[in-house]
Amino acid sequence: MQCTKYEKSGTTNGRFIFLFSELNPDWGSGREKWLKTEALSFKKYDVLEPIFRVVDQKMAVALDSGCESIITSAIAARKPGTRVRSYAATDFMAREQSEQALLKLKMYNDMGLDTDGKLVFFINNAGFVGEYDIDGKQIKKLDKKHDMTDFGKRFNPLNYYTPKRYLEFVKRDIKERTEFLEDLFKGQEGEEKLKDIIYVWKKCKIPSEKEIKDFYGYWSVV
Repeated sequence: MQCTKYEKSGTTNGRFIFLFSELNPDWGSGREKWLKTEALSFKKYDVLEPIFRVVDQKMAVALDSGCESIITSAIAARKPGTRVRSYAATDFMAREQSEQALLKLKMYNDMGLDTDGKLVFFINNAGFVGEYDIDGKQIKKLDKKHDMTDFGKRFNPLNYYTPKRYLEFVKRDIKERTEFLEDLFKGQEGEEKLKDIIYVWKKCKIPSEKEIKDFYGYWSVV
């Protein structure tokens, strides 16, 4: 790990990268593994920013098409604490979003995104866990002590949320992402062909509270 120390504020910025097995050494035991490694990047003591690889073409298009960002309420001139989303795509294809999405789907299908494919689709900074509750209020002060031990305990989401509360984030995210894509492609040519992409998240199996507790409860933090 390489850290940068800021003299004026006295803060330190760094990155930790390790495997899911740090959170649960039994992860994937006895199951077929499609990926050998997954990476997690942590900015602060209780902020988690996952990096993950996408091998499903429709999910990749959904993520690529929904390059929205949450901007501050101050920039948007909204009530403090309001969640404001802004379209922030980085490509410059001069076509409707629906046509872009269909072209990307063809490319991902042709080239392949799985472990034998010719493309690697990674998502970085997909979210954070631990600093705020579902209403955007801070729930825990940042820990000032940083070291290189006990990653599994420090970054375990059950330190900050109950399994039920954790699932509330999941369900809200699925709802918001689906509504965003519905609005993005609404009225555009090819909208009907994109239904599987628009509603791809609703087809995902959401784990139960018990499954979440069984997985993250390895460290007995709840």
